[in-house]
Amino acid sequence: MSSFITRFNHGRLLAVFALTLALLLSGSTWQAQAQGGTPGSPLVQRFQDVPDTYLFAPFINSLYDNAIVGGYPCGGNNPCVPPANLPYFLPSDNVTRAQLAKFLDNGRQKIGNAIGNSLVITTSNFVALSVSNSSGGYAVRGSCITAGTGCYAVSSSANTGSFAGVFEGGKGVFAAAADADRPAVYASSAGGGGWGVYGLSTSSHGVQAKTSASSSYSLWVEAAGGDLTTSSSYVAGGLFVNGNLNVSGSKTGYVVDIMQNVGSEALSQGDVVVIVGSSAPAQGTVPVVSVKKASSAYDTGVVGVVDQVLQVPSAELKAQYTSEQAAIKAALTRRDAAELAAKESGQPMKAVLIPQQTISDKAVAIEPLADAEAVATGGYINAVTLGSYKGVKVDASFGAIKAGDLLVASSNPGYAMKAGEISKSNGAVIGKALRDFPAGTGMIPVMVSLK
Repeated sequence: MSSFITRFNHGRLLAVFALTLALLLSGSTWQAQAQGGTPGSPLVQRFQDVPDTYLFAPFINSLYDNAIVGGYPCGGNNPCVPPANLPYFLPSDNVTRAQLAKFLDNGRQKIGNAIGNSLVITTSNFVALSVSNSSGGYAVRGSCITAGTGCYAVSSSANTGSFAGVFEGGKGVFAAAADADRPAVYASSAGGGGWGVYGLSTSSHGVQAKTSASSSYSLWVEAAGGDLTTSSSYVAGGLFVNGNLNVSGSKTGYVVDIMQNVGSEALSQGDVVVIVGSSAPAQGTVPVVSVKKASSAYDTGVVGVVDQVLQVPSAELKAQYTSEQAAIKAALTRRDAAELAAKESGQPMKAVLIPQQTISDKAVAIEPLADAEAVATGGYINAVTLGSYKGVKVDASFGAIKAGDLLVASSNPGYAMKAGEISKSNGAVIGKALRDFPAGTGMIPVMVSLK
């Protein structure tokens, strides 16, 4: 059966249906005219295995006369019968007459719908319908020709456990919407634990959102029912914001700033640090505070408590990455324009070379180094400058510490102590102790509040 179907020229499939409809509508008159004769003229046999007495001989002969199907030359399993040595219509090892008759009879019964309204194909095989296009254009195109009817140009559905659609290709899926109040893509999931949208990439961004309208957001996230007290987003990992962050509600957690160690000693988590000066910005125009380990009691240069060791890319690497990304975006814009031009002209698209990304996003990201426990001179840290933090190094040899006591820098490098002399504490306070620590050295939680 599949061998019969593949003999149809894809561009002439509708012609098959049209010819069949003509057969049904015009009866014996069509039979004669299909052979170039007049009504009542005898049929002229075109295939050795389709005699004039065969029910569908007029239809099959017309397909041959209109160059829609060709024959199989006689010879081998298809013996030649002199003097005409006609070709054969059926491959002797693939399709039976009964199969062909069933196919043609289904077409005869459904041809009106096949041309005017719908075509339904059902199969138990792996592929029900395969359509190919070897040039520019569309392999399959569906259109709704009347506005405002709620028509779906293409609709697919599947029972539980099956995919409603699978799209694989170099360009994936393109969707566009012209109505002002409709999304280009609308996705919903009714299954428990199912995602409305899931994006995965093995080499680049999983999901990228962008708008060309300067007055609109590239990404809009809304909680169920618009409830502002309900969390609408969850990020399982770091969040980098290259721009302003505006929050209309509360914020939990402590605040950190990027700082660079310019002291002679390595810094580790919990160390109290003091200002030495400033370094070049690591991102944007925000200057990086240069620091060292605090080593003087009541030092008013105290600026925070070391949290994490950071990876900060060099200015040269960031400049190279920015240039590379700009070149890629420019090429993508040219490619989009070329695709649009090809679509409008009906001509093949002109090739546009897209530069390869050689520097990954991660390589230029400012992020913690999970396995690093200390940062040497020249390295970068996150230092807590505000909020409740898990630990600051303290030395109780200068006085037992109780929860709520003010903490200041001590003469023990990197360690805080209880502020015993309040008159010296102005501008030197690191924060308040959140736990008692009666003796020795160690680490306690702290409410960082520089003042």
